[in-house]
Amino acid sequence: MSSPTDPFARLEASLADTAAALEAGDPLRAAEASSRAAEACRAIETGGGKPPRALLLRARDLQARCEAASQVLQQKLVAEVERSARSRRAAAAYGDRG
Repeated sequence: MSSPTDPFARLEASLADTAAALEAGDPLRAAEASSRAAEACRAIETGGGKPPRALLLRARDLQARCEAASQVLQQKLVAEVERSARSRRAAAAYGDRG
């Protein structure tokens, strides 16, 4: 996929990609898209310029989607780790009896 040349458009596209990847439960794709968003931020910082208000509002909403989706993934990870720990403790308890 080609990337827009305007750093503000790249930022918006990268945030949208990050949100979509997180919502799909794909942390690797989300990390790649997040990295592109960070690169766009660096380009904006060095290039100056002021983003349009509409873009800032869309970026804010995309960031909120990213945060919400990442919290869901984090909760799933914590639940998975807890299940794994319970399984290991149970296996260890039954192993001690044999």
